[in-house]
Amino acid sequence: MNQARQRDILFLAIAGAEACWIVTALLLLDVKAVEGSLPILWLLSFYPLALIIGKAFRYLPMSRSPLFFLNWTLWFVWCLALAKHHTAPFEDLLEPAWLYSFASGIFQVSSLSSHQLILVCSTLLWWLGGRLLRLRFDFSTSLTEFQFGVAILLILFFFETQWDLNLPGLVPITMAFFVFSFAGTAITHAREGAGWLSGPFRSRWMILLIVTLLLILVGGMLIGALVKPDLLRLILSVFTTLWNTFWYLLFAVLSFIVNLFSSDEPMKPPIMPSMPPVPAGPPEWTKIFRIPEWVRRLGGIVMMIMWSILILAALWSVSSQIIHWLRQRFDSMNDIEVEPMSGAFLDDLLHLFKGLFLLASRFFRFLLRPFRNKRELRAASHEISSIRTVYRRMMDWAASAGCPRDAAQTPHEYLQSLARWLPEAGQDFALITNHYVLVRYGDCLLNRDILDQIKTTWEKLRQVKPASRGKA
Repeated sequence: MNQARQRDILFLAIAGAEACWIVTALLLLDVKAVEGSLPILWLLSFYPLALIIGKAFRYLPMSRSPLFFLNWTLWFVWCLALAKHHTAPFEDLLEPAWLYSFASGIFQVSSLSSHQLILVCSTLLWWLGGRLLRLRFDFSTSLTEFQFGVAILLILFFFETQWDLNLPGLVPITMAFFVFSFAGTAITHAREGAGWLSGPFRSRWMILLIVTLLLILVGGMLIGALVKPDLLRLILSVFTTLWNTFWYLLFAVLSFIVNLFSSDEPMKPPIMPSMPPVPAGPPEWTKIFRIPEWVRRLGGIVMMIMWSILILAALWSVSSQIIHWLRQRFDSMNDIEVEPMSGAFLDDLLHLFKGLFLLASRFFRFLLRPFRNKRELRAASHEISSIRTVYRRMMDWAASAGCPRDAAQTPHEYLQSLARWLPEAGQDFALITNHYVLVRYGDCLLNRDILDQIKTTWEKLRQVKPASRGKA
């Protein structure tokens, strides 16, 4: 299978996985929010249409700004067509009544309307279709999309269960999501030459994969056939009875022990306090400060959306960083024999906690920045700008002499290239690079002596003649 065919299949796999949780979200909104009046098929057409138009725009000899404007103009035209079909499908297109009805539905604030959902969902689906064209199709992207899709489906299934909606087709949608996700992961491994499809034991791995999928399907069917609500209620009642029996026995034992040490004198019952007077109701003028019910509902929906976005953004960011870190570790282990090392996991765990502590310290330092001494901030910014200026001049000097820095190179990778290019200046390169990394990524401040040493090293390094660099 050539690279173009693999890329097309991977593109369809990621698009299919996204479409699964998009359909589930639209079904949930349709049943819960607008009671079945949402045109789901029309809304789903925005997703592939954005893909097709985005691919066609790549062949147009136009700049980015006109293409962006043309793209969203086509979205507006298609959104108007959907509004016309949804509001008044049999009326004349030139009649302004359907447009006025759609606009009034958008600006309705008493309750959530289907017109508002159409506008929001069409915009999100059009943006998702265009976003898919800008993705870099590799293993990290495929795994990140799978994790994000699983999180979205779990949230949607949780709401569906809490609201007792009984949405149709959830099992086929879930199966299709996992099929698309696993196919995309396998294709990315095959493209990078690191998966089981490119190894000598791919037939064994294929058999193992098929057997595992069959076991999962059979196990899921058995659990679905055996585990019924009546059985779950029976198990819950047994646990409840055991729990109540335990507490009954515990209180019986404690009561017996207390009776052993009780006195024979009768105890006088405590004097019951008098009933407090019933407070009067609030005055009439306090009613003007009460929040209407529709404002509370709207505020609750907005807060739920905001918290959902924050949680999903945090999950997306953490999973992307973890996958990127794992990818760097795996890329550096090609053609290397791996042996077990005691304490390696603990070292990696401590390194992870150290990174989290540094991120937290930077965040609190950013919050406390307005309260710091202005003189200290001015001195720190001067030192940071000085080491960055020296490093940037060193890169320009090396690039003009024949050793430019690649855009994908880290400072330490570029240091290795500089050391191979000019071995006699390796220590000078290392001194400047290491202190630049400490200031740029470690949030450290250099004292005056080290900064003067770096400037002296740079002045000595720039005195190297072109003949010496040519021989090196």
